[in-house]
Amino acid sequence: MVYPGETTSGVGTRVLFVPYRPPRSSKQVPDDSEISLQKHAAREYHRKAKLERLAKAYAGSRPPPGPQEALRKSARQGPQGNAQNDCFDKGKHQRLSGMNAFRIRTEASSNSVCPSPLDVGVGQMDPFNVLMRRDVPHYVQEMLAHAVSYQWPVFSCSIAATAISDIKHTILESAMRSPAAFYTIVYAGATHNAFAHTGMQVTRENQILRLTYKMHAIKALNQEISRLQSDIPDELLLCMVTLGAHGSGETLLPRPYRTADSSLLTAQNFHYYGHMDWETAHLNAVRILVEQRGGFHTIKQEFLSNVIALADVIDAFKNLRAPAYPLRISTARMMAIWPYPDTKALRPLLQDLATGFGALPESIQVDPLMQIIHAIRDVSIGYDLYLEQSPSAPRHIHIVWGRNTLLHDLLSLPDKSFDDPLHPDPCLYDMCRLSTLSYMLLVLFPLPGVSGLHYTLSQRIKSALDSCFIFRLWQQYPELSLWGMVLGGILAEETALRLWFVQASASICRERTWQSWDSAKNVCSKFLWFEQDCDQAGQAFWAEVSEHVEPIAATQDDNEGWSRGDKARFEVAELSPTT
Repeated sequence: MVYPGETTSGVGTRVLFVPYRPPRSSKQVPDDSEISLQKHAAREYHRKAKLERLAKAYAGSRPPPGPQEALRKSARQGPQGNAQNDCFDKGKHQRLSGMNAFRIRTEASSNSVCPSPLDVGVGQMDPFNVLMRRDVPHYVQEMLAHAVSYQWPVFSCSIAATAISDIKHTILESAMRSPAAFYTIVYAGATHNAFAHTGMQVTRENQILRLTYKMHAIKALNQEISRLQSDIPDELLLCMVTLGAHGSGETLLPRPYRTADSSLLTAQNFHYYGHMDWETAHLNAVRILVEQRGGFHTIKQEFLSNVIALADVIDAFKNLRAPAYPLRISTARMMAIWPYPDTKALRPLLQDLATGFGALPESIQVDPLMQIIHAIRDVSIGYDLYLEQSPSAPRHIHIVWGRNTLLHDLLSLPDKSFDDPLHPDPCLYDMCRLSTLSYMLLVLFPLPGVSGLHYTLSQRIKSALDSCFIFRLWQQYPELSLWGMVLGGILAEETALRLWFVQASASICRERTWQSWDSAKNVCSKFLWFEQDCDQAGQAFWAEVSEHVEPIAATQDDNEGWSRGDKARFEVAELSPTT
């Protein structure tokens, strides 16, 4: 037997005893306890690192939940849990059906299912966080993503993926180049996001973001303009026109309930821009700066030129003035590619559109106004076919830009309301032009009633009808007069001017067989009329007219000494002074 440190030869040696272990199979699984400890350590490391990143990111908005609190929420709510409590206090805020998804994402809320189409997830636009500074909350990135994805692509002239991608690239490039553009785009995106959630409460987070970023945008814009040593760059023009269209954006609230909006109202967010007061100082400054650059053609980006020109068209329409810029797409170009349907296959009402203008004098027939009216007829027929899902219908984007070019041309026509006061033709021209603008407002280029344009245009139509009365054109062109009265009455809904149109329509109808709504609709259909958008409002207006026609007809026998025409003119004369 050999002992440690000894050998048989007597020479000292060092011996190490190693515990014996039986051999293991190559397929044997490693010790689970050691692997679980490694996984646990890695999991804890990544969890703490994530919470630290969240704490830094949310430093500008609100304190993030602590690690233990986040874990408790995650365990309590589970993967299908309701994460809306991160932003709302249950005791103070009652969610409506489909409540707004304005919330800062944490571990608890990142697993929520079925997100809203307008609730853009963090990281979708910028998955590697290369665009945003570390001190900017993720909610800001959400609003930037919303603006890029939903607000700006509607101004494209094409639905091609490359065209939409170019617009998104332009917006992001502008935001990265200019702090003013960055603040403005985020401010507009937050405003649009809030308005898009109809019937929902706007979070305090969104309200504060809009207020602060509008202030930052204006301050940064002034600083960048003061440092300019050459022509103003495109991103600052985009910043200014956006601020001009969002004059009251920081106080805009979503609509309380959903309405059956026309597809032409929502196609380019007219329902959104029409609910805000516009800051004309920004738009006027854009005109001056564009002139200093050398003109509108110096704007190389088609998207930016479309935005500036369309904003100018909307502002010109609201103020009934001529536009300051041309559109990139002309009416002639649009109508050259327009798919004209077979006229014989159309419904009788569509076949009769614009036929009533043929009774006007030759001077009106050869005016460019008539060419625009007939083009509006073609676009209206195409829009009707589109709603009916006809295979011969034009594409929706063609209808949208067709109406844009036609309104631009219509507003560019001269205003002849102050022309020769001794000749009736300017009165007829003004009557046709203003009534056509009313049709555009109701059908092809709709704006919400809160914009104030409806009442302004009804006042202008009343003045034109007063001028026509001086030349007794009501008797010579009664159908044209009735069409203008019905459109003016629709626009004057819920105003004191409504009664004037009701009484005037009743006076002109007493000598005619236009007692019923069907007869009045047949008259209007000979000019410009669209059943889907005009019938309901027109029928309500005619119900008020009928209440005034019957008393007038009942007193005819008491005035045998008067001719029917003299009596009608007398009754209209009592209404003619401007109210």
